[in-house]
Amino acid sequence: MERSGDPQLIGVPVFTVGSIALGFHLVEYYASGNFGGPIPIILGCTGLFLFLAAFWALAIGASWVAGFFALYGGFWISYSLLVLGLNNGWYTADVPFGEGDAFGGNLQHTVAAFAISWAAILFFLAPSSFRLPLIYGAIIALVVVALCLVATAFLITPDDGGLWAENVLNVAGIVVWVFAGLGAWVFMCVADISLGGKGLPLGPVLRKPAE
Repeated sequence: MERSGDPQLIGVPVFTVGSIALGFHLVEYYASGNFGGPIPIILGCTGLFLFLAAFWALAIGASWVAGFFALYGGFWISYSLLVLGLNNGWYTADVPFGEGDAFGGNLQHTVAAFAISWAAILFFLAPSSFRLPLIYGAIIALVVVALCLVATAFLITPDDGGLWAENVLNVAGIVVWVFAGLGAWVFMCVADISLGGKGLPLGPVLRKPAE
């Protein structure tokens, strides 16, 4: 039996809702010290269902889409483990994330290394997305920018200015909401196409398929 369908109908909306939840965290919407606020959405929905979308993509032979969703699923699940670990003091000899100086000791390097590692691999993913409509490359690029901002914020020591670090995180949250908005646009497009519509414009393709 031929398998078909579009795994983006699962992958894109759960990516979007996780991004919205992360944006709320970065702009400090949650109460002070509540660093686990977005985890129920990110771990229980986004990470889990991105892997489901990846398996769907594999089943229909869409290998790039499968890799894209699996990679982002790995990001969201590892982010959840990072926050849970920091909240419980798993990765640092200092106080848990929600207590004391949030930018002190080993914690800043733990978070910065996490953000830099993911920014690096997504940076190298970006060129392949240029064979897709522009909006996909824009989403990846904005994710890289947000991760670089997070790394920058956590590498700023309290002596350099804790308020400046918080402002950088707030900017990162706004960037996250921007690519969440782009994800919502993609979701509306694929949902419309799945019901027989023409979809929405997603931008030009920067690199044509090789002949």
